[in-house]
Amino acid sequence: MAGHHHGHLKNQCVNDGCFVCGSENPVGLHAQFVEDEETGELVGIFTGREEHLSYPGRLHGGIAAAMLDETIGRAFIVGHPDLWGVTMKLETRYHRPTPLGEPLYCHARITRETHRTFEGEGTLETADGTVCVSGKATYYVCPVEKIIAEVGEEGSYVWEPDPREIPSELLG
Repeated sequence: MAGHHHGHLKNQCVNDGCFVCGSENPVGLHAQFVEDEETGELVGIFTGREEHLSYPGRLHGGIAAAMLDETIGRAFIVGHPDLWGVTMKLETRYHRPTPLGEPLYCHARITRETHRTFEGEGTLETADGTVCVSGKATYYVCPVEKIIAEVGEEGSYVWEPDPREIPSELLG
């Protein structure tokens, strides 16, 4: 999102129990997702904690992949708020170790859409823009009601507004 005017930023909704965005999940990432309605880009922001480590001071690669998967998939919601994606394929490339204990930014955008699938790409970066991990993914388009109906009861999944402030570094 660097270099863009950010007058059209808003938080995406979250779910309390989700591993990536759930504020009530004690081992989760507690990620915030900020969409830019002008560019269609999405930024996921989180800080890896000790329970997310692989080597001392380093984020586990699987956690980085989960963040990329979630952010790329959520980028589709910017233009299609009533549709979600189910991951079909995720490719990751690890460029350098990802640090724990500092804010990390996952930038994602959709690169291709059909009536049944969409594709996107993303990067996981440090605050100074250093790319630690990059990835591409393909998703099957699915209405959220269908996903929830397959795994739970109606009303069992609560999608609620994220009350957090938009981080000032995104407003620049």
